[in-house]
Amino acid sequence: MKGKSNGKIGIITYYQTDNYGANLQAFAMLQLFNGSALVKYNGKNISRRNYQKMIAFLKKSDSLMQCFSVVINSIYTRICFSLFRRKHLMFCNAEECTSFILGADQIWNTEINKGDLFFFSKLF
Repeated sequence: MKGKSNGKIGIITYYQTDNYGANLQAFAMLQLFNGSALVKYNGKNISRRNYQKMIAFLKKSDSLMQCFSVVINSIYTRICFSLFRRKHLMFCNAEECTSFILGADQIWNTEINKGDLFFFSKLF
C-alpha cells in the first residue's frame, strides 16, 4: 500500500445476503463514510446460507402448494435484494483500498463463515 494516499476506504461486511439488516447496514456505512465502497466477496458459505433455511422448510412441508409458494417468494425476495444492491451499493476490489473498516460483527461469526479467512486476511 506504499505510495497511495487518500485512497479508497474498503468496508468489509456481509452484504450479499437477503437480509434487511445486512443490506441497510451496508447502505448506511456507505452514506457515513464518503468515498468508501464495499469490498467484493462472495464466499460459498454465505451464498449457501441463503438457501439452507428454505430447503429445510421444504423438506418438512407436506403441501405441494406451500412448497411452490415458498420457492416463488424466495425467488422474488432474491430479485428485490439484488436490485437494491445494484442500485444503492458501491463495490470495489480489496486491492483498490488503502484502509478498511469492519462493518458488522457477523464477519467474526464462525457459524456463518465456516472458517473462511477472507475477512481476516485483509486485515494483516
